[in-house]
Amino acid sequence: MKKLIVGIILLCSINLYADFAAGIYEYNEKNYEDAMVLWDEACNAGDIKSCHNLGLMLYSGKNVKQDYQKAMKSFSKSCKKGVDSSCYNIAIMYLRGYGVKQDYKLGIDFYDKACNAGNSESCYNLGNIYKDGQVVTQNFQKSKEYFIKSCTTDNMSACYELGNMYVKGQKEYIQAKEMFQKACDGGLNYGCYNLGVLYLEGNGVKQNKIKAKQLFKKACDGRISTACKNYKELK
Repeated sequence: MKKLIVGIILLCSINLYADFAAGIYEYNEKNYEDAMVLWDEACNAGDIKSCHNLGLMLYSGKNVKQDYQKAMKSFSKSCKKGVDSSCYNIAIMYLRGYGVKQDYKLGIDFYDKACNAGNSESCYNLGNIYKDGQVVTQNFQKSKEYFIKSCTTDNMSACYELGNMYVKGQKEYIQAKEMFQKACDGGLNYGCYNLGVLYLEGNGVKQNKIKAKQLFKKACDGRISTACKNYKELK
């Protein structure tokens, strides 16, 4: 009896994967309706990846009829099973009122769930929400904690925002320098610019106008107009 049960589970798993893979094939072949049918069947049978993909198609409405309510149902299934990007999408839908009544609290709750599951963008967005204080009570400590989580998973925008908080708060220039350096090294030009300002003014680092000019040049090449101005003014 045990062997029979194991065999059935294995067979179901193979069938689920087959439908998911077939859906990928049909989608790549631009047979979008066929992909939806396959993912819908697999989702109803418990395949969370199919639920997420189905939700994305219904949410975007690209090449298929847009349906926010059905998208929410699909995302809910995969979010409950731990798909962090599905939880992230649900958060957006609640915050914007797509297919549901707008609910900031639920939106933030789903961002938090996604963040705790490792979704860096959710952590970053929560950092901004608590920093701005538009839909929640402003809380810089919470904002900082979320930015740290996001920066730790290499979200360079979060590292940049964290650097700004270190500068504007307790003037923690050494920590700010580390964050701006990481953002700059990660390709965020504003991080290079702010790092250049620290070197220009000697905050958290030994003053070094040559280094500052190099950083302004790098940021200028990234189309940061203020960096171009500073670069030209430095002799």
